Amino acid sequence: MKKIPIPLPVFILVGAAVITAFLLFFQPQPEKSDAPRPLANIEVLTVHPENIQLSVTSQGTALPLTESDLAIEVSGRVIAVADNFRPGGYFEKGDILLEIDPLDYRAALAARVAELAQAKLALAQEKALSDQAKVDWESIGKGKPSPLTLRLPQLEYAQAAVASASAAHESAKADLQRTKVRAPYNGRVLEKNIDLGQLTDPNPAKPAARIYASEAA
Repeated sequence: MKKIPIPLPVFILVGAAVITAFLLFFQPQPEKSDAPRPLANIEVLTVHPENIQLSVTSQGTALPLTESDLAIEVSGRVIAVADNFRPGGYFEKGDILLEIDPLDYRAALAARVAELAQAKLALAQEKALSDQAKVDWESIGKGKPSPLTLRLPQLEYAQAAVASASAAHESAKADLQRTKVRAPYNGRVLEKNIDLGQLTDPNPAKPAARIYASEAA
């Protein structure tokens, strides 16, 4: 039988494979161990509540919390103006900023006082007549008297006249008080639309001034 020669490179490859398999099989195994867990650093602080004031630097426009039109409720000529009734002027609540001629309103109040007194007099007379009518009926009358016999409608009319005259009197007194325009709060004048000698117009669309409160912004 004829033998087939094996090339040298083949012997080299086979030998290398055997040696590699031998090394892999008999290689030392690493020991197994649990790795230690890392420890975290913790800082502990004891806190206590306290009040602090923070400062914030900013810029802008301060607007008043209250800004309103100063309206005049009665007509007439301005006879007095306060020195502080001007743009930028400071006033306090209750200060008289301007005054309107009160002559006509004093006369109207006097007339209302007279009307009220007359109405009260008429009421007293009607009450006396009603009481007398009741006495007369009890002495000479029979049955139930009618309201007209006891003058009850006349008495009610006199009472209504007193109420009406009293309301007119209060209105005239209020109009006289309105001739003195007072400041509604502490503040400053922003705009001024009327001055000494001018005629006032009790129209909300035409205010005497624009004012604002200075206590809060």
